[in-house]
Amino acid sequence: YGPAVWQVRPGDSGTAVFNFADEALFTVRMYSEDAVMLDYTQEHDRDILARYDADLDFHRFLGELDQFSAAGELILPAAEGSVLYEIVDGELVERQAEYDPVHQAFILRTRTLGEYAIAHGPVEEQ
Repeated sequence: YGPAVWQVRPGDSGTAVFNFADEALFTVRMYSEDAVMLDYTQEHDRDILARYDADLDFHRFLGELDQFSAAGELILPAAEGSVLYEIVDGELVERQAEYDPVHQAFILRTRTLGEYAIAHGPVEEQ
């Protein structure tokens, strides 16, 4: 999934659903002339891997305009017992999110898409 700009037409509004290659899903209410630039990757963050000893899956939103007018629902697939982290200033910060065991995914309410890592076991700084 590469960088893409999405803009609501003047006078329109509604619910937008962004599907990132079936690896992440974001549903959000958007309003007239709202615009976002989304860039999603699952590439590993080499600095995080060098700093932490952990089995991590990455969901990284690198867009320049990835803040929305309203909070939306970000769904990230994960095994039960996994821990969701956000990458903030080069560190893993644990995020509180609902885990849905039926869909095997974290559900996170957010206005801004950031960079996330899902740990499948203990996370220790090296």
